[in-house]
Amino acid sequence: MPKVYFYDLGFKNSLLKDFENINLRSDKWSFFENAVFREFLFKYWLENIKYWRTQSKNEVDFILNNKKAFEVKFNKNLIKRTKYKFFEENYADLDLDFLIFDDFLTKVILEN
Repeated sequence: MPKVYFYDLGFKNSLLKDFENINLRSDKWSFFENAVFREFLFKYWLENIKYWRTQSKNEVDFILNNKKAFEVKFNKNLIKRTKYKFFEENYADLDLDFLIFDDFLTKVILEN
């Protein structure tokens, strides 16, 4: 099943009638993941942005150019590295990294 992201996050906010600070939003995790997608879209062709998901619902949010994988978590306390063991064992050639809200600016936006 494909993932769906908004190109215009203001439109999403309007539909939800939610213009709160991201830290106060009930959808902050999906809003943040969507913001990451938008930044990747500025740097990569859409066909080079993929995700991985198994039937047992294990997933990795973004795979870029079939070289780098990112899992997006709003808070670093939500990262359970063991959850990604299967992915890392089966896709050892993909470097898996975690993006959290606090390091989003330096890891994605300011990255060369």
